[in-house]
Amino acid sequence: MSEPVFAIDLGATWLRYAAVCPTTLELKTKSVVPTPDAAPDAVQALDSAWREVGRPRRVALAAAPELHGNGIVRRWPNRPAYQGQNLLSTEMKNAAEVAVFDDATAAAISAHRFEPKHQDETTLCITIGTGIGGGAVIAGIPLTGRSGAAMDVGHMPVPSATGLPCTCGRTGCLQAAASGAALGVHLGSSRGPGDVTVDSQRDTAALARAVASIAEALAILDCLFDLDRIVIGGGLGISPLFELIQGGLEQRQIPVAIERHRFGEEAGLVGAALGLVMRNGTKPGQRP
Repeated sequence: MSEPVFAIDLGATWLRYAAVCPTTLELKTKSVVPTPDAAPDAVQALDSAWREVGRPRRVALAAAPELHGNGIVRRWPNRPAYQGQNLLSTEMKNAAEVAVFDDATAAAISAHRFEPKHQDETTLCITIGTGIGGGAVIAGIPLTGRSGAAMDVGHMPVPSATGLPCTCGRTGCLQAAASGAALGVHLGSSRGPGDVTVDSQRDTAALARAVASIAEALAILDCLFDLDRIVIGGGLGISPLFELIQGGLEQRQIPVAIERHRFGEEAGLVGAALGLVMRNGTKPGQRP
């Protein structure tokens, strides 16, 4: 069995980490904790976990914020206190090979089918949680862009979100209408991200706007990429909201098929580990 990858998935609400076998995709010693309010606390937690699993020589970080290649946060509207802060300890960086990915890009990697008959397809993944992210894999290659921030679909403007303020400072972003944080405000409650039940007319309107916004975004992205597969991930994305999105696409006669992410809430961990071994020239499923 190949040496495990210490994989990290940092979101605005949850911090996940595990030792991942890149050939079997088995996760060991997986932990999920609330994302600390301060970056140094996150660094300490990750460093302790890394040590506990034997200081693996390969570390893969999937993160919601925009990062510099050295693991320093460039921009994170949902967690501004993290901006400019390091996410990995100096010892970890010095002792291990480190790969850094956008969390939705990592989810797209684990969603893509790398078998020979599918590897040349185009896969889009949208992750819906506290925020909204996007990632794409085209013919087996992740689309990352100039600075690793490609497919930032949460901040693409969509008609149904017109006028809604977003944490990025603009208005009309998809995330302003359909993210977990936005729904928490628009639904006027403290429900969990997986609770999309309708208790009032106000709830009905907020959910309808969220679904319409997502459907509009998917229609635009499908036109741009001529997609083979659209996968929905994230804690909110794989919740009952998924069925509402399906219904919204059908109601609007948008010919786009979607599927839940096969790895569920472990999508970022698995994708980060796969992304690291791919960077070294090993195809998913092969032994390094």
